[in-house]
Formats: sequence, structure tokens, C-alpha cells
Amino acid sequence: MNANLKILLVEDDNDAMTLTRHYLKEIGYHDILEVEDAIAALNLLTKVKVDLIISDRYMPIMDGIEFYQALQASEELKSIPFLMTTSENQKDKITDAMLAGIKNYIIKPVDAHNLAMKINRIFKPA
Repeated sequence: MNANLKILLVEDDNDAMTLTRHYLKEIGYHDILEVEDAIAALNLLTKVKVDLIISDRYMPIMDGIEFYQALQASEELKSIPFLMTTSENQKDKITDAMLAGIKNYIIKPVDAHNLAMKINRIFKPA
């Protein structure tokens, strides 16, 4: 685990934001930036470099899949690892995210163990 990762948490639900931040800190990550929507995230990413983006799927204005696609359209941002969180666990919704290119997906409620496992898998050396 690299505890020095700078993580951008994109979540419009305050309770989910608080819970995810708590679990990230519990598993050893403390450099956490938080925004409430994808537009704010894209604006922040023009100023700050992050090592990982954890984004909710369902947000106002731009959902998580559209946000991911905007990241992929940018040469500067497309290499940032992306983890999507959602309360939606229907197979077709997960398939939609995978077809959009999202490889890392976690079903809410997020817990420390699954979050740690997903992050470790993302940064595991090939």
C-alpha cells in the first residue's frame, strides 16, 4: 500500500462522502480531496495532480460514466486510475460501466476491506 497517494473523492451524497473518507483514513490514506460533482472534479484536475479518482456513478449534471469518458478524452487525465462506486448492483448497469471502459467498480455501501482490496488491486504491479 502506498499511503502517500493523493485521492480525489467525487460524491454528491454527504453521508457517502463522509463514510468513504472515514474508510480511506482507516486503511491509511490521508491525502484526500473532495468534490460534490464531476464538473468540480474536472476543474480541480486542471490545477491538482491526483493518483486515484473514486467517483460515484449517479451524480447531477454529469454522471460517473460521463465523467470517466471526459477523463479518457483528455491526454493529461486519462491515465489516472478510476474507481466507481454505486448503490446500483443490477448486472446491466455494471455491464454499461464496463462497456464504457471502467474496470474498477465497487457496490455501496463501501466498507474498508473491499475498498482496500480494490485500491491494492489497482496499484498492484503487473
